[in-house]
Amino acid sequence: METMKPDETRKPDTVVLIHGLWMTPRSWEHWVDHYEARGLKVLTPAYPGFEIEVEALRENPDVIAAVTVPETVDHLAGVIQSLPRPPIIMGHSFGGALTQLLLARGLGCAGVAINSGLYATNVGRRLLIRGGNRVGQSIPQCRSSRSR
Repeated sequence: METMKPDETRKPDTVVLIHGLWMTPRSWEHWVDHYEARGLKVLTPAYPGFEIEVEALRENPDVIAAVTVPETVDHLAGVIQSLPRPPIIMGHSFGGALTQLLLARGLGCAGVAINSGLYATNVGRRLLIRGGNRVGQSIPQCRSSRSR
């Protein structure tokens, strides 16, 4: 009997870690080592204007007020779309809400939202409120031939 092997061309090789609103990419510093030790490439993109240390952000919160959600999602989408294959997207707090919005755009092969913030989106004629610690759906781009 032949053993099925995962389709290596579809297996995720990158994880994108999205920080919360009052944080910077530095909040993921120990997680970067964790995932890199497991053979994954790790990206921790900053929101537009958040290319500063967290202490500076807290001293000048105008940076937070200056950026919009659509602008931030578009920026993160650009980072993800530049990758050769869909990544795993993981976000904490507001980053969890952004993770859900990116997955709703069809980006990423899987997502994890940790203590996700809330967001609202229009679905047809209804307003759908999402958030909390909900588990997302399986996205086909991440499946190996073994999981089918």
